[in-house]
Amino acid sequence: MIEHSIWLGSLNVMMDTAAKVKMGHARYVPEVEKYKKLKGPMASDSFTSENGLYGYMVQRAGVQGRTAMINIRDGMVQRAEWWHEYVGLASYDAINSALTAAYADDSVDSILLNLDTPGGMVSGIDSVTDTMAKANKPIIAYTDGIMASAGYWIGSNAKMVISSKLATVGSVGALVIRQDITKMLSDAGIKMEIYRAGDNKARMNPYEDMREEDKEYLLRELDESYQAFLNQIAIGRAGKLSRTGLDELTEHGRTFSGKTAYEKKLVDYNASLLEVLEQIDEKINNNDQETLSLIG
Repeated sequence: MIEHSIWLGSLNVMMDTAAKVKMGHARYVPEVEKYKKLKGPMASDSFTSENGLYGYMVQRAGVQGRTAMINIRDGMVQRAEWWHEYVGLASYDAINSALTAAYADDSVDSILLNLDTPGGMVSGIDSVTDTMAKANKPIIAYTDGIMASAGYWIGSNAKMVISSKLATVGSVGALVIRQDITKMLSDAGIKMEIYRAGDNKARMNPYEDMREEDKEYLLRELDESYQAFLNQIAIGRAGKLSRTGLDELTEHGRTFSGKTAYEKKLVDYNASLLEVLEQIDEKINNNDQETLSLIG
């Protein structure tokens, strides 16, 4: 369950994503059917038609359509489902499939990750950066909305990271939530009996108090994810940011405006999406170059 998973993002985004997953799994609830009628068939073209699970995320961009723009929106989960388009979710599986398809398409010269996501699950996110590391053409990450937490994990591993000045960037951290309903049950006169084989089994459940050793274990797990996040940023931003002091630079989980993120070297430039696409067309597409020369 998402609520009990380690999360790279805010509490509100975690709960919103969990609610969307529950609604999507219902498959035929009126809300999903309503979205299907409003949206119509999944968008596709010659680049996306082979896989409907990611087709809605991808479009061609640039004057000659030689930039594969992968639109990553809202909360991110690990596995792709047909209903993600209708409830507003992205998945690491779909992002990986879209990237792999772009690598294999000879009519694509560059890839633009157009991010507007406040975060996602820890589980599976390393598969995206592994796929990005195999790129055979330049990947640029852009946001004029939000590139936070898991979104920044992904974006920071692009060859270049660009944001508008008023975008939201950062939120480098990890969290997990646990409901404690022991008092509510007690007040209602309900007593839960839990039997387990393996003394540490399911100690995160909401029906009994957590032991101190369980809290310490959970904090270690969270810190492991946090350190992995910082390490991945250092890999992606090698030569631009140092791993040493990165937790202080990112202010232990705060978000920043695009302008401040540029000053902190979390992004390389501030620009509009149109400016970025124009520069990609001029500097990369059809030119075999891998660097941009934008004025920040």
